[in-house]
Amino acid sequence: MPFLNANPILSRLIPISQAEIDAPTAAQLADYSAMYMLEEAPYTKYHSDGVSLVPFGATIYATSAEFSALVSASELVPGSIYNVDGVLRVALTSSTWVNVAMIVETYTAAQLVTMTGAGTLAPFTIYAASDTGELTWAPDDSTLVSLGTIPNFTAAQLATLAAAGGLTQWATYVASDTGIEYTAVTASALSPTHVVETTAYVNATASAGATVFTGACEYAGYYCSVAAGNITVYDNTSAAGTPIVPTTALATGPFPVFGAGTNGKMLFGTGCHVVLSGAATVRVLVQ
Repeated sequence: MPFLNANPILSRLIPISQAEIDAPTAAQLADYSAMYMLEEAPYTKYHSDGVSLVPFGATIYATSAEFSALVSASELVPGSIYNVDGVLRVALTSSTWVNVAMIVETYTAAQLVTMTGAGTLAPFTIYAASDTGELTWAPDDSTLVSLGTIPNFTAAQLATLAAAGGLTQWATYVASDTGIEYTAVTASALSPTHVVETTAYVNATASAGATVFTGACEYAGYYCSVAAGNITVYDNTSAAGTPIVPTTALATGPFPVFGAGTNGKMLFGTGCHVVLSGAATVRVLVQ
């Protein structure tokens, strides 16, 4: 008799045969707290997702109600990733969990293959392949488990999705045309996953309208060095639509998009168009 079969005192690690893994009993499927291990090489560990026995580390899909029931019954599998209505959660214990709110590391798919082979992955880390968009999770230093792919939208599509309140809260999005990563803090608001500490600027001068950036961009505000007349800012390539900065009398100094003392940025989907009514000089903080 194998050692583990003779010593069931070893926690909830239960050795089973390949035949049992392929055709588990109803009792095995109902036992969410058990960890099963193939009783012969390669000794792969499994747990139940309610339908079959899946390799430890594989994503478990559940509705919010199903996940809440698992938490209440203390039947989460510690260390496992749960996809709960599109939101990723990691089980810390049988009844506690945390949201996976951001991608910790980003590499190309080839680099991730190399790291897997070399055993240099960081356990319990979420990885994203920058060239394929695939999300993976490392349960140890040499294994990657697929979590699916990052939702693929352009920056303009993300702006539209946010305006419609169609984002999945705490999900991570990457603008396919700019490569900028965002976390959906609500169903209608995006925040850059990685904070950019510096922002490029474009000079706007004289009494004229100017498109200072064409295409999706991040707008942080403006700095006025010569005040004359008014300023109006549009998420557009012309003076059309609802202005993001309504017509405002210019004064010298910095004017962050979210008010004095802030450093936030707003995602523009079309471009950044600035209209000056006087001979002012303004540095528009956009990139």
